[in-house]
Amino acid sequence: VPGVRVTPPPPSSQQQHEKYNNNHKYSTNNSGNNPTHIPLTPSNRIPPQILNIIRTSADTTMKAINLDHRNLGDREVIKLAEALEKNRTVEFLSLRNCAISDEAVSRVGDMLLRNTKLAQLHLDA
Repeated sequence: VPGVRVTPPPPSSQQQHEKYNNNHKYSTNNSGNNPTHIPLTPSNRIPPQILNIIRTSADTTMKAINLDHRNLGDREVIKLAEALEKNRTVEFLSLRNCAISDEAVSRVGDMLLRNTKLAQLHLDA
């Protein structure tokens, strides 16, 4: 039909993981607590595909996330906390100097009630 675009179904979380890992859009290093490098969009947002990888624990080598000094703000930290609620691989999270308020910190605290894997959290101002 002219003017109608057929959109393929969204990729599975495993396909998303392979796409991002193969293109080195983010990278993991599972030796010790070397953090996963997570690139942000130009507007300082975490790409939805990466949030889905975190949410589904699709990348079993993702053990540490360090987003220090990235100026994420409340909205992105809340989305990250929601994704981490179901994550079963990340053991270390650092969000130092990310320009977040008490509301975002509270949501991270709520996440800790559901995530039993996260062992270290850094939230310094």
